[in-house]
Amino acid sequence: MSAQTKVLRRPGTMGWLVLAHGQLEMDIESTAVQRLVEIVDPGRTMLLLEMDSETSDDFPLWLAELTNQEVVRFAARPGNVDEIRTSWIDAGLIFAQGGSPSAWREFISTDLFRGYPEEILGERSVLIAVGSVAGALGTWMLPSRDSELVPGLGWLDGGLVLPGRSRPSAGPATMELLESAVPCYALGIPEGVMLALGPAGEVELWSNVSPAIVLGRAWMTSQA
Repeated sequence: MSAQTKVLRRPGTMGWLVLAHGQLEMDIESTAVQRLVEIVDPGRTMLLLEMDSETSDDFPLWLAELTNQEVVRFAARPGNVDEIRTSWIDAGLIFAQGGSPSAWREFISTDLFRGYPEEILGERSVLIAVGSVAGALGTWMLPSRDSELVPGLGWLDGGLVLPGRSRPSAGPATMELLESAVPCYALGIPEGVMLALGPAGEVELWSNVSPAIVLGRAWMTSQA
């Protein structure tokens, strides 16, 4: 087992979880597009889930045209949860964007799944969590740059995911966590990063930009 696999632990053994930030590159030769074409079943739908329309990205619609996928598009609101839940299960690719980490945590854990699902994804499906969505997935999350840490969705065990950060240890709340007795890590996802976590423990970088990870003192001590 690689060091990355030991740190980046996620629930479930089905599907791919991809953490991303910023506008994704529409390049048919890019690693991300090549891997998605390999993994995604074009016979299944793409679910485009948006918390707001201001942050809309052309990448998923471009990709759907490339793979000839049908797109099902929803606003991530409580009134849509029954349709979204069905589409989530059926989709080969789920693309979630917009909003805030707090809003996504509330929507996913309270409205969509009502708790912590044993399997967050279906067989051979891919969830691309962009920006604030990625920021909600750790054991902890930082609602804003100067706020205190609060519980996240827990889809990345022991993790604090920080979209837009190339220096994940910056800030008093993050430093306090990293110096605590709790095994943890801070994961910075700068602009342009796509970090993919596979169902069999794969950890793949699908972008030219790399994430930054800082291990907490207790995590390093526990592995000594």
